[in-house]
Amino acid sequence: MSENSNRKNPQDNPEYFRDETFSLDSAAQHTIRTNPDDSGMPTTNDGFSYFDRKRNITLPQTNSAELAEFIGILAGDGHVAHHGIGDRNRIAICLNLRDEQEYAEYIKRLVFSLFNARLWTKTYETSTYLLIAIRSQGIFSFLERTGFRKAHCMITVPDWILQNDGYTCAFIRGLFDTDGAISLKRNHGRHLYYPVVDITSKDQSLIEHVARWAIAHGVPHWNGCDRSIDKRTNKIRAVYKFEVNGYKNCGLWFSAIGTSNPKNKKKWERGDLNSRAHRLQRCALPG
Repeated sequence: MSENSNRKNPQDNPEYFRDETFSLDSAAQHTIRTNPDDSGMPTTNDGFSYFDRKRNITLPQTNSAELAEFIGILAGDGHVAHHGIGDRNRIAICLNLRDEQEYAEYIKRLVFSLFNARLWTKTYETSTYLLIAIRSQGIFSFLERTGFRKAHCMITVPDWILQNDGYTCAFIRGLFDTDGAISLKRNHGRHLYYPVVDITSKDQSLIEHVARWAIAHGVPHWNGCDRSIDKRTNKIRAVYKFEVNGYKNCGLWFSAIGTSNPKNKKKWERGDLNSRAHRLQRCALPG
């Protein structure tokens, strides 16, 4: 079966918010290799189970910004499990039920475009989160061959993403849309509020990757360790943070990274209703 047959491109939908900066031509794409010494691309049934073949799941034949963004999503709020009762070969993403249902639909379209696979959705009566997931031996094995690993909140980012600026931006966009946030903080200056973009992770190296990207692109930021007492365990909890503060700096962030999450897009466009904010926002997120 052809890898491109019957696939839908998420960019065909007007809800696909992505900056034109990431439109990559074929010359910028790189072959996905099964291992560092293998020059061939993975076959469409490499590592597939009987159920993968029955569902006509396919694999991408080249690296792409879309694949990098999906890996960024998994690095953020994703769960990739190979073993465990009920978790074998499960790829799952946890989102907020109240305000991320639109984003869940975007991720579903993205996964269908990449793998010709449909995610299932699960909600819980006593919880405020939404789970979208799939079990697939082929997709799980493929993600491992790309170089992506996630275990105990520690992330291995594939080299092919870090070595290509467009792929790095797409990866950070997926990470920000799941493990990051934009918020308005009270200000004592001439603006009533100022925006803050932040990403929080237990993985120090992941935050340092984002910080190195910001330095290379001239985006002023702060990154460091935040220690606090976990009320559940009464132990010191250490997390690593990356922050961009202020309208000008957040404008630089959004013009380079953008967002695919409608929740973040709406927050940034709303601003604090002053004309300076709206000028920056129109430049940052073209309609």
